[in-house]
Amino acid sequence: MDFTPAACPEEDEKGWDDEFDTEKATYAKLHSLQGVIIPKLFGELRYGNNTRALLMSDIGGASLATPEGGMLGLDEFKRLIHQALGAFSHFRITQDDVKLDNFHLVDGKIMVVDLESVNEDLSDEDFEFLVHCAVTSLSEFYERNQYGFWQRGLLKIATSSKVFTMFSPPYSTYLGMTGPITSPVTNGAIENIPPVRSSCIHGPAHGA
Repeated sequence: MDFTPAACPEEDEKGWDDEFDTEKATYAKLHSLQGVIIPKLFGELRYGNNTRALLMSDIGGASLATPEGGMLGLDEFKRLIHQALGAFSHFRITQDDVKLDNFHLVDGKIMVVDLESVNEDLSDEDFEFLVHCAVTSLSEFYERNQYGFWQRGLLKIATSSKVFTMFSPPYSTYLGMTGPITSPVTNGAIENIPPVRSSCIHGPAHGA
């Protein structure tokens, strides 16, 4: 069985101990989701100069921030990311570090990693709002990455007679082509990609 140690920085790094403890406690609360939506946590260990670490399963798959993880159509991406985040509803917890690196495409589903910063004890309204914001933000950055990967030759798009628009505005206007993603080419950094403005503010949906 593969294991992935998630190391905590030295204790003299102010604030990191709290995040380590938060992640450990969150994995305990989400025990029923371990191995399904989040990695399995096997326990805490110490090494070197008494550095604390969490021993987790290696979920494999591909980070959504990579070309290998960037092959989903936008509708499928939204469905899978909403499914992953929605699995936390029973626990009224949402991840508070919403970026593509913290989600992996594994065997046709999305798994969540990095739970050191979370929102807890949420009302139904706030939970749904934060999930909606996360899906909106992640979808925009996912499409931005896909365009960047395509632009750099890291993803290929097959031309097709099917009516399938790979990118929505603004990215579809740059392409002028349709077709499904066929394959990742290689890993690579993204540069000079048009900025995306999120349409959702991260915060409770409360009025004054």
